[in-house]
Amino acid sequence: QITGTSIARGSFSDVFLGKHRYNNSTVAIKRIKVKNAHKLDKIVSREIQIHSKLQHPNIIHLYDTQINYTTNHVYLVMEYCSIGSLKDYQATHFFTEADIQNYMRQIVNGLRYLYENGILHRDLKPQNILLDEYRTIKLIDFGLAREFHDSHTDDGSSLFETFCGSPMYMSPEMIQRREYDTMSDIWSLGVIMYELITGKPPYNAKNFQQLESKITQPIVIPDKYTSKLSTECIDLLCR
Repeated sequence: QITGTSIARGSFSDVFLGKHRYNNSTVAIKRIKVKNAHKLDKIVSREIQIHSKLQHPNIIHLYDTQINYTTNHVYLVMEYCSIGSLKDYQATHFFTEADIQNYMRQIVNGLRYLYENGILHRDLKPQNILLDEYRTIKLIDFGLAREFHDSHTDDGSSLFETFCGSPMYMSPEMIQRREYDTMSDIWSLGVIMYELITGKPPYNAKNFQQLESKITQPIVIPDKYTSKLSTECIDLLCR
């Protein structure tokens, strides 16, 4: 049951706070508006198919999927993370290197599980990483995720040439529309790590063209951060 409290809003979906009718447990309910609930488009079907088979402590759990054929809405019932996104949490908290190490390790654990199951996320960013009440990392949003074996898109183009995700976290290969692989997600991890350290993304770009030209340049870590970081942390980030 949706309580009416809005948690998040996207271009094609909204997320609400919900309650289980019988045990009163709190859940998050993602409501997706579709053209025809009787024949779901492939993007929504793929998200449900991929997400429903994932079981890992660092990936948001999908409890149930329900469809309203009258209003053409699909509802994904998921575990609720009370702290919210990693991005919002960082806005009000100072992260030590130990904190960053802890969060990065958890993100990597979730990503490793996806790769072991042949899944590329393709939209890793702090907004798609939640924290539950125990500050456990949960990867979310599998709308752009694809399976490795699904190597071609519906229009015949290669999966690993498909342009998708959030530009600031895209790998150079993806931005330049060249072939990419699982390492594109690893690039996103580096951008996330830089942001956890400095509070800002590594590239100061006002538009896509500026980003495309700057993304192949070496990153610059301000001195006020390098003086407080271990050499291992800086080495990992630069890799």
